[in-house]
Amino acid sequence: MSIPGVGPRTAEAVLAYTDDIKRFGRGKQYCAYGFDKLTTGFGLTPRLDESGLVRRLGHISKQGPSVVRWLVVEAAWRAIKKSPALRQFHERVMSGQKGRKKIATAAVARKLLSIMRAMQMTGELFNEELVCRECGFDRPVVSLSLRDLSNPLVKVTKSA
Repeated sequence: MSIPGVGPRTAEAVLAYTDDIKRFGRGKQYCAYGFDKLTTGFGLTPRLDESGLVRRLGHISKQGPSVVRWLVVEAAWRAIKKSPALRQFHERVMSGQKGRKKIATAAVARKLLSIMRAMQMTGELFNEELVCRECGFDRPVVSLSLRDLSNPLVKVTKSA
């Protein structure tokens, strides 16, 4: 796959457990767990806790194959470092609170699964600009290090 951070083993595992992509009616079924045998997913959606009038979205459901969930979360850590759009999404979910780092990483892992499903359905490669638009960003913010600034091949332009 062409997604930053997703290697061949992660892609193989996701494809092996996905089997036929058409059996999932919607993207939510792909990332969640369906209670019938036809729509088992990866368990990366929040679990719903309800009591009376109180509704709370808690931890991820952890239904489905744990090995694939572990691989996708590890790929999410790499994607956060490599993809500016997914890094921005991660920072938005974190909301500046360091205690929300793992929550934001699980959200990026779910986003990666949604991207993988879309790529399987359409046959297109990973598109950073499309991910930016879908996440609600105009364009990715690229951070440069001091080493990049000293490189004569890197052009630094002032954005308005």
